[in-house]
Amino acid sequence: GLRAVHAKTRLAQSRLLRVSGRLTQEADDRDALLGLPIHGIPAAHFNDLFDATPVTPEMERLARTVRRAARGVTDLEPKAFLDGVRAHATVNALLERHGADAITIECLFLKHRKPCLSFALNNGALVPCGCENDLNASLSLMLGAALFGRGGFQHNPEFDTERNRYFASHCTCTTRLHGPRGPDAVYDLRPFFHQLPKSLALDVQWPAGERATLFKLQTAKRTIDAWRGTVVDSPACPPTGGCATRVLVEFDGVADVCSVYSGPHPILYCGDFAKHAKVFA
Repeated sequence: GLRAVHAKTRLAQSRLLRVSGRLTQEADDRDALLGLPIHGIPAAHFNDLFDATPVTPEMERLARTVRRAARGVTDLEPKAFLDGVRAHATVNALLERHGADAITIECLFLKHRKPCLSFALNNGALVPCGCENDLNASLSLMLGAALFGRGGFQHNPEFDTERNRYFASHCTCTTRLHGPRGPDAVYDLRPFFHQLPKSLALDVQWPAGERATLFKLQTAKRTIDAWRGTVVDSPACPPTGGCATRVLVEFDGVADVCSVYSGPHPILYCGDFAKHAKVFA
């Protein structure tokens, strides 16, 4: 109960930064349900700052650390690592510049500037970062960080109707599945597959047998969806490509796995937090 009160208060005192290719100038808004301010900036601000950001020795050390800790590296050039850490520096600089606690970026068409690595690192440190300028997903990540104390995996939902299993896939999963002080999960590094050039993305291996929570806040509907399940495994990436991280989950007491669909980009958490969500609601 106290954690739920804390989460509501913390979100009301937070600020979300939205980076959109559809904006030509900065704009302000506010979420009616949670009360937090939302500040929008054009994607050109991100691109210009990235292009003006040189690679520093500290960035090179981070790139080496990320590479050394990976179980394997597939089809990535050295430039992809440097672009990844430059994007991380750009994301953090924008958060500081605009006094924001979280960020979401319309990221699919940023070319080599994609912030997949940055989002993975920041979500693990409980600095919520949402893909594709998706407001509900970003607010869900913010709420989950405050309510569960863990970074979530924003993903595309798919369904194995033959085995009644849920399949989550995307490219920005944190390795800190058990929170900022937890151990890093095993991960590989492979390209972001949807557009060229081949930018860096993390293929995080979720531990089989762990409990998991599928979570989605829908502010317009004043609804929270939360489902308990168990991780089956992280299926191997097919040779033809696809989203880097993939997780297969079996939900408790769900007769038809398709019934859990709550729209695009729900958030998957490692751990059982369904009660937390219910208390908050």
